[in-house]
Amino acid sequence: MTPFIANYGRQDPWIWALEALPVYDAFARLKSQAHWQADVIAGWALGTGGGVLEYHPRHPPVGAALAGRLVGRLFQAVLVRSYPTGGSKIMDTNPLESSHPLQPAARYRFVAIAFHWAMFVLVVIVGVMGVLHDSWPKQTQGFWINVHALIGILLWLVLLARFGYRLRHSPPTLPTDISAFSRRLSSPVHLTLYALMFVIPIVGFVTFINHGRVFHFGLFDLNFGIKKNPAIFEPTEDIHGYLAYALFALAGLHALAALWHHFIRHDGVLRRMWPARGAGLSP
Repeated sequence: MTPFIANYGRQDPWIWALEALPVYDAFARLKSQAHWQADVIAGWALGTGGGVLEYHPRHPPVGAALAGRLVGRLFQAVLVRSYPTGGSKIMDTNPLESSHPLQPAARYRFVAIAFHWAMFVLVVIVGVMGVLHDSWPKQTQGFWINVHALIGILLWLVLLARFGYRLRHSPPTLPTDISAFSRRLSSPVHLTLYALMFVIPIVGFVTFINHGRVFHFGLFDLNFGIKKNPAIFEPTEDIHGYLAYALFALAGLHALAALWHHFIRHDGVLRRMWPARGAGLSP
């Protein structure tokens, strides 16, 4: 990954945020006592060093003994396939510039903007509640878990509504000066975010009912009559948490990229989704 970052970081600086990905893995390994701290740091340094050597082929071939070189070759093969610029000359050109500029960017429609920011608020609320799960007093823990579950269900329903709207209304094209790399990355990132927001509430639902809990909607209750089953809720609870952290990380990178486009590139990407009065948007 390091040669990939070193090559494209100058064009898209937010790509350097990928270097933070090993941090979560490091905390997990230390917490589970699978590795010592020195082992984790040495592994990160070894991989990064190998990637740097791969990016600078004029260095001695010591990088061949490092795992980072294999990763570098893999990314180089992918880039050569995606951006055919003459074999080994791939690093000497600027493959990020799109050879087929799109039409000037337009804003998202009002309904799409409303869906986006409503889901943003719901993800923040349900995420904070999930992180604080173990901090709630025992007397009120059941109440807050129920609220967390209800907001998760609401988020899932809003996502389905957004899917239905998206099928009938295509999003606007990206600005003409957006790099080819950003264009290629946009759809996979959005699809991954949608997939996580679709799956996480389902896993949470399975966890909730297999705890033997009942949904309290205020005016009525919904009881599936399932007894407490640790064989199911223990693994699904872990999966629910891991997927949630993955969503937070990807959404954070998504937000950082939007801020970078707005404050560094000034290309209007964020303004397309920013609520604005008098914009003349049609639903």
